Amino acid sequence: MPSFAVALPPPNARRVRPSRVHVALVIGVFIGFWVVLAFGRTMGQLSEATQRAAIVRAENAELTSRLAGAQTESALLQSEPYLRFEARGFGMGEPGERAFGLTPGAPAPAPVTPLGGTPATTGPGAPLDNWLRVLFGD
Repeated sequence: MPSFAVALPPPNARRVRPSRVHVALVIGVFIGFWVVLAFGRTMGQLSEATQRAAIVRAENAELTSRLAGAQTESALLQSEPYLRFEARGFGMGEPGERAFGLTPGAPAPAPVTPLGGTPATTGPGAPLDNWLRVLFGD
């Protein structure tokens, strides 16, 4: 018959049993870990909220400037000189004025070169040529 030997612990070895201090230490580590995670999540949310607030502030500033421009344009459109100018476009000018307009199908005018820009190479010709073109056509 085979014999089985059982290994017994040495007589001076102690069994490790968790004491109250060890249990409290483990619980304290878990609570600390949980607090660090909760604090980190809160800081992440705070960072996202700060970024959203900065974006909203930038959008608000842009909308405020657009509103100011629209109010300025509205004041211009309601001013008396502008209304008189627009009325002249409909033939409601001062007494003695004649309405002027281009006939339908007239050619488009030459493009206007902005200040500081390079003039177009196909600019208008000599004044006499322009008048002859207007009076007699091409």
